[in-house]
Amino acid sequence: MLSVTLVTQKKFSHAVNATFGKVLRVVTEDTVPHLISTKCMPILLYELDTCPLNVADKRSLDFVLTRLLMKLFKISFTDVIHECCVMFDVKSVSDLILNQKHNFLMKFVNCDNIVCGAVCIMARRELDSLT
Repeated sequence: MLSVTLVTQKKFSHAVNATFGKVLRVVTEDTVPHLISTKCMPILLYELDTCPLNVADKRSLDFVLTRLLMKLFKISFTDVIHECCVMFDVKSVSDLILNQKHNFLMKFVNCDNIVCGAVCIMARRELDSLT
């Protein structure tokens, strides 16, 4: 899955640069996490709910967000960044992936389509393993 995460990280970096290249000097500190969550995170999370990710992939994606926040807030301590995430309600990438995967599987399990019925058992097993 390394190639998926590298491509995703590259697209995320382009979105961050495009967004903040234009507005970084004029937005307030509380606007920055909101812009990241609404404009950039969907690019980082795109289709990751359907991909099998190992722990290293999730950590790598979490680090991308942590490193971005370190740059934007000019802070080099991860503890402070985690506190900022709590204050501004910025979820970790691995938590967002877990939520997306849960929602995806719930929609799949609740689908009445006969074709999906054959795969539904596997989806239920994976959903049970998430909780």
